[in-house]
Amino acid sequence: MPSIKTKIDDDMMTSFTPMIDVVFLLLIFFILQPFKSPDRRIDSELSKDDGTDPGPPPTTLPIRIRVDVDPTNPDSAFYRISDGRTIHGGMSNAIAEELIRVSGGDKLVPVTIFPSPRVRFKYVLAALDMCKKAGMEKVKFEKAE
Repeated sequence: MPSIKTKIDDDMMTSFTPMIDVVFLLLIFFILQPFKSPDRRIDSELSKDDGTDPGPPPTTLPIRIRVDVDPTNPDSAFYRISDGRTIHGGMSNAIAEELIRVSGGDKLVPVTIFPSPRVRFKYVLAALDMCKKAGMEKVKFEKAE
């Protein structure tokens, strides 16, 4: 004859199984709830094609400006533009005029300034000022090779 204690223990063990299943289902439900509709949380808009042809990409190559110490005057600098032209000094408008000529008037042509480690910083800033004066929008610096 089974004891009363054994019968009570068996009934309690079987009654927890459905409750554990319900808890796991609720846990999964609340974990997955934020992933149900991500489009409502993210503001996004597709671009609309207006039917116009943007045309070919610009063919102008990036402009490189090398800034180095002038060998004839160590307290001065010279600027070598990517097409090979060398400009001495730096406070003149010749660099801005040359940038406009080389870029063909395109203000979006990338310009990279390569300053020598030996050149004074004021000459590097002069090159940056001339880029600004020429209206160049994409100017960056890189270490001289």
